[in-house]
Amino acid sequence: MKKLLSIIGVFGLTITAATSVVACGGGSSETFEIVFVPSNSTTTLLKTVKPLEEKLETQLKEKAKERNTTFNKKVKVSVSTSYEAAGQSLKAGKADIGFVPVATYNSYKGELINSGNYAGTYSNLGILSQASRAGIITEFDKDITKPNSKVDAKVSLDVAKEYNKNILNKIENTKSISDIKDMYLSKEEDQTVAYYRSYIYINNSYLLEEIEKNNWSNGFENWTDAEYKNNIKKMIEDNGNAFAFGSSKTSSAGTLNPLLWLKNVLGYENSELKEIYESTLTKQGSYPEAAKAVANGTVKFAVGFSDIRGELPDFAESKDLFKKTTVIGLGEQIINDGIVYSRKRIQDSDFLSDVRESFVDLVKDPENKKIFDVYNHSGYVVPKDSENAISWEASQDQNIQDTTTAAEEMKALIKDWK
Repeated sequence: MKKLLSIIGVFGLTITAATSVVACGGGSSETFEIVFVPSNSTTTLLKTVKPLEEKLETQLKEKAKERNTTFNKKVKVSVSTSYEAAGQSLKAGKADIGFVPVATYNSYKGELINSGNYAGTYSNLGILSQASRAGIITEFDKDITKPNSKVDAKVSLDVAKEYNKNILNKIENTKSISDIKDMYLSKEEDQTVAYYRSYIYINNSYLLEEIEKNNWSNGFENWTDAEYKNNIKKMIEDNGNAFAFGSSKTSSAGTLNPLLWLKNVLGYENSELKEIYESTLTKQGSYPEAAKAVANGTVKFAVGFSDIRGELPDFAESKDLFKKTTVIGLGEQIINDGIVYSRKRIQDSDFLSDVRESFVDLVKDPENKKIFDVYNHSGYVVPKDSENAISWEASQDQNIQDTTTAAEEMKALIKDWK
């Protein structure tokens, strides 16, 4: 496998039945609406999470019965047309809960409540649960899983090289999608994490071509930190529109953190970032689409969580993607996607507790693994009881504020970029 960087753009989402895909929701008092952001193809994602309707409905009925009350709504899942549409749907009270990244939550959470029972939380959206996920083996090996771990050129290069080495050593022995994921995801119970990262992928043939064209005879694996930065920048600047981003400006792994990686690891100024961003001819659709596009050479570079190549349902195709692409770098930690709720739709603290406990129970059941694997969620952290729920939410909001300052500044910077 060969290596190098830049980011992607590829195609828009394929939209399926209008009842399954929402622009900003249609909310009903007769239904409990769950919205998912389109991180995968709409058809694949909807098919995978559809069983959640019956499973969650059963859980909520049982928990309501335990409280001597009833839950009579139908649970309905949908996939939004964009990250922004999901946030707007929740803000407007047209969906009850949503699976969204922290940057989308930040965009639609509303105003800070400074006093009263909800002090420290926000007016539009609340935090239902904090997700945990299996950690990346290489990140534990390189000791960059601690909250204060920082990524510079040396770390980005070293982790990328080790990550690729691990993949090369294991890929030929894989027989299934499960084997694919086991190459990079830890199975150790004490190696779950509350974050993810944006990884940078490159087409192998393109990397080889650039190495030969520029006489970089020592190859990616042997680059110094300075060569790493300079060579990647040259490739970006020599191939303007080959560098693209996700279609959503609030996507942490698709847009904001890749831009921060370009700025903080490679050293680009804001004006240069704008030029790179606006030179993009295409925008990235779902992450599996991005993985396929960079593997077949439609685009030269792609971005997404680790590992977007393992998100395809077809084993042979997924394996082929790993053989045709390489990780060239990675960004800073991004707080895990969580489940958030609409304050316009849910005010009952006891019912909110039921929903939280239901997801904790569901994610523990091995039969439901496929559902929660759509976002690589392996567990959920929730308040211990309904009495401390608001203070728990406030502490989560404070943590988000403390750890997303740079991403929020980047989001404000690119707001009017084309």
